[in-house]
Amino acid sequence: MNKWILHTSPLNTTTMYTTIRLSSIIFMMTFVLTSCDKDPLEACAEDPSCEYFRCKVNGEWWTPDCEDGPLFGCRHTDVQYYFNTSGTVEFSSKSQKNNEGIYMLIHSVFEVDTIFNHYSGPNVSSGFRRSNIPMDCRLFDLVQKEKSIFKLTKIDKSSNIIEGEFSFIAKNSCNETVNITSGEFRQHYRF
Repeated sequence: MNKWILHTSPLNTTTMYTTIRLSSIIFMMTFVLTSCDKDPLEACAEDPSCEYFRCKVNGEWWTPDCEDGPLFGCRHTDVQYYFNTSGTVEFSSKSQKNNEGIYMLIHSVFEVDTIFNHYSGPNVSSGFRRSNIPMDCRLFDLVQKEKSIFKLTKIDKSSNIIEGEFSFIAKNSCNETVNITSGEFRQHYRF
């Protein structure tokens, strides 16, 4: 009478569990890394209430960020639009991890597709805050004689959503400039 006996050594069991753990970690890392590369415009294509704010700073994409908190959530971009009185639109968008950010203040915005060019008058003031440079050089203000554009492409007063485009050049007190281009946004506003 032959009996087959299966022997399992501790090494084989340990190796099996290690392989399963490593496979799980590799799968999760691949999933997380591929999901982080989504373009905000593509992610928002199907959802008209989805918000985004992005631009290029000296040719590199910049987007605000923050982490959702258990009590107050995440609000990286604040937009105020006073369409009933002055037509002022005020933006503040920042990165929580390094406090970089963009601010814009535009006056007399009442119609969609009106382009506010800084050459045409004092309607626009904008700036950028850098974090990785000395403190007295961090604030960049709009260069007065350079072309700056702000254009609203959509105002939805029933849903309080505003969309638009922007670009400007800003300079700091250390005589350094930043070129803000390809700016685009869709945000809920408050008034």
